[in-house]
Amino acid sequence: MTVRRHVTAGPRRPTRGHRVLPHPADVGLAFWAPTRAAAFEEAAQGLLALLGVQPTSRPAIVPDQCWRVTGADDVERLFKLLAQLVWAADTPVGVPAAVRVREGAGGAVEVEATGRGARGPEGYDVKAVTYHEMAFGPVEGGWAGQAYFDI
Repeated sequence: MTVRRHVTAGPRRPTRGHRVLPHPADVGLAFWAPTRAAAFEEAAQGLLALLGVQPTSRPAIVPDQCWRVTGADDVERLFKLLAQLVWAADTPVGVPAAVRVREGAGGAVEVEATGRGARGPEGYDVKAVTYHEMAFGPVEGGWAGQAYFDI
């Protein structure tokens, strides 16, 4: 499966964004951005949108978190990043209100999760990220990918 199946180039496509992909049993997410780090960040922000996360004034149980995501390739790194956020959403750690990503050494990405978010009733009840049709890579004009989640 290529990334281009669900992310198309063209003058009307915003430089950066994400959208929900139809699936009979799960929910999918397509995302794109001009740089690799920004595409990882857009994937994370897209997942927060799927979860219905809204910033809240509640104090975070833990301070802002930073972690390094490594893997054999970008698809594995994407899986690990999204899995960490799904895990956080179902634990006392809580889901962040925002995620920032920057390039790390050796192909890794450095993630900063900030603020405290609250899952809204309009969000999907995401159980897990899957490798089903997961894709991530360079496309004309930037980087793009897709991921599917068990709900």
